[in-house]
Amino acid sequence: MEHKGFMAIDHYAYSSALNNISSLYKVIFFTAALIYSLVADSALVSLFTVVSMAYITVCMGKIKLSFYMRVMRIPVIFILLSVIAVAVNFSAVKTGYFNISLGRVNIFVSPRSINDSIRIVIRAFGALSCMYGLALSTPMADIIDVMRKLRLPEIIIELMFLIYRFIFVLLDTVENMTRATVSRNGYSGIRASFYSFGNIAKNLLLYSFKKANNAYDAMESRGYEGRIAFYSEDSRVKAREIIFFILYFTVMICLS
Repeated sequence: MEHKGFMAIDHYAYSSALNNISSLYKVIFFTAALIYSLVADSALVSLFTVVSMAYITVCMGKIKLSFYMRVMRIPVIFILLSVIAVAVNFSAVKTGYFNISLGRVNIFVSPRSINDSIRIVIRAFGALSCMYGLALSTPMADIIDVMRKLRLPEIIIELMFLIYRFIFVLLDTVENMTRATVSRNGYSGIRASFYSFGNIAKNLLLYSFKKANNAYDAMESRGYEGRIAFYSEDSRVKAREIIFFILYFTVMICLS
């Protein structure tokens, strides 16, 4: 299922070649790689994380490269905004590169800010690649099973699952509403566009309340008593997976 560039990730997680690996192992591996790539604060480590996670997800997990690149593009706009905020500086005197004077204030970009921006981009994509590696190899039900093994509060687990599911339900609704509005020339002008946008937002809010009530009624009719049950099969950690874990983090430590 696809929604305006967003994908129902569970489909790819279930079809991944890494799905038969222990979910606890995958959660620990990807989380540890994410934390270390951030803590190391090394461009080389972050670059290694990006490349290695792409290889693990695409080559070892048998995920389509086109799809992987598509989901990696989703947060690009947010990363670019943060990079601009770091790269652009203000000063009372002219300095640095690309200096623009606005009265008494000078907007400029310095070599240090450019280097910091590049490091932020690499670190951000390193962290993202770890998150997508986990999401595209481990179904949500297995991740929730791991969280329960780690004794996380039940309310957090259930809220996370319901929010995750409702995101795709609402995206599907927005897509249908937008398609219907376009077919009726709802975006033929600026005024019509604002009006159509307001109607979609209003209807989406009402639909979300209705859908939430229907979902709760359906859960109660199936015996819901404050705990959502999930079926999951977890395999044992193999020796080769432990060896891979040790070798991977040995390389990361050497690069840092």
